Amino acid sequence: MGTDQRRMIFMLAIAAAVVLAIIGVLYLAGDFIPSGKHAKHAILAFALAAGALVVGNFNRPGAAARI
Repeated sequence: MGTDQRRMIFMLAIAAAVVLAIIGVLYLAGDFIPSGKHAKHAILAFALAAGALVVGNFNRPGAAARI
């Protein structure tokens, strides 16, 4: 995988984490869904955001060892 692809995956993973964190906050606030708060959905959104950050961490540009 080239450095351009790593950089693209890194940036998309960070963007996905930010979007998912915002969605989690909106779920907790109850403004996202008209029926009220959904704590389980918020936890899922935060877990997915953390997963996206892990993917981003493994795809940092320059983090891979050259073999």
